[in-house]
Amino acid sequence: MNTPEKERDRRLATLTRLRELQLEEARVAHALKQAEVDRQRERVREIQSHIEQSQARGRQLVESGVAVAMLIHLQEYEAWQANALTEEQASLAKLQELEEEARAQVARRFEALSCIGRVRERHAREAALSRGRREYKSLDEQAPIRWAATNRPDL
Repeated sequence: MNTPEKERDRRLATLTRLRELQLEEARVAHALKQAEVDRQRERVREIQSHIEQSQARGRQLVESGVAVAMLIHLQEYEAWQANALTEEQASLAKLQELEEEARAQVARRFEALSCIGRVRERHAREAALSRGRREYKSLDEQAPIRWAATNRPDL
């Protein structure tokens, strides 16, 4: 392998390593975003569960004939929980968008790495073909000498 081919291989190897590191970085970022989305989903579920419990408790209080003031406070609390739920759902939607962007980034970086892999394979095939041609040329150049050596008259 001549020097330009070695230099090209070295550069492609370096570029491959860089892309591998970038892909790994994107995967880590995606995993972190996914964990945030999972935590946010859990918070939304908890708030929904609290709302359901409050509503069930409110029905029990109505059935037991509790004072109107207590029911008003319970309704205010439920309204506050509903507002908190809306905020958490909005936050979840935003985090899901960020997670989707991170997933897309992983896909783009993987494609970049795959592209470099294909370039490396193509250059390896070209180098092998070039090496084969040089070897055949060398054999062709040596053919007359070999022919002369095998077909020379005995002295």
